Amino acid sequence: MRNFRDLTKEIASRVTSGKYTYDDLILLLKVLLKFGVGLSPVAGILPVRLLVELLNYSIAEEAGNRLIGALAQEIDRRVKLALVGDSNYKVHVKPLFLLAIVALV
Repeated sequence: MRNFRDLTKEIASRVTSGKYTYDDLILLLKVLLKFGVGLSPVAGILPVRLLVELLNYSIAEEAGNRLIGALAQEIDRRVKLALVGDSNYKVHVKPLFLLAIVALV
């Protein structure tokens, strides 16, 4: 588990310093997903805007359904938390529709 903490710290360090590329972050996030850790360790420290940019980049680069799904779920959770105060709120629209609404704001 120590290695995953180190990986999480590396992601946080790169994001806060601004010294990263999308390829760097995609690779690091894929490693977390590959080992079944998920995005939870790092998602909380990444700004929503960066999560959306990573999602768009992942789709454009065909980074993989697993990463795209994990990013979309995290964005959905964060948007629901910001809009209604409950990250588990069941919205009666598709998550991508909710993203489109947020993009317009």
